[in-house]
Amino acid sequence: AVSQVQLGAGGNLTSVFLNATPGFAGHLWLTAQFTGGSGAALWRSTDGGSSWRRVQLPRGQYYIPKNISLGAPKEKGLYPTIYVELWGGWGTASRLFFSANEGTTWEIFGKTGSRADLPPSCQVAEIQSFTADWDLFGQLYLCTSGSGFA
Repeated sequence: AVSQVQLGAGGNLTSVFLNATPGFAGHLWLTAQFTGGSGAALWRSTDGGSSWRRVQLPRGQYYIPKNISLGAPKEKGLYPTIYVELWGGWGTASRLFFSANEGTTWEIFGKTGSRADLPPSCQVAEIQSFTADWDLFGQLYLCTSGSGFA
């Protein structure tokens, strides 16, 4: 065990995604969805999981963090870019956001942040998972629930 910290105030964590940050030893990012209590959030540790802090995310109707990925920084030599899918309800109500400054501020991914910005397969079915390219800023690879890849 790394620590005795219990995320989610005793709730049940589901759809948990954990990412280590290459080049930054001990930096961890965790999303947890659908918990009892207050665990549905983006969590960050900079000490290998001994302690965690909740990261403020954009507000929106039903926005719950679902998936996370780290990728190429916006500018060479900076901290990796953090991409988060915020689930907005059943169907295609999710939105992708990114932070180029360690989660301090967030921008919506795409020109308008609408579902029209997503590839056609993501407009038909929800995003199941995604990963960011480590060599090209802003390049994401998405897998949908039954409608293919983008």
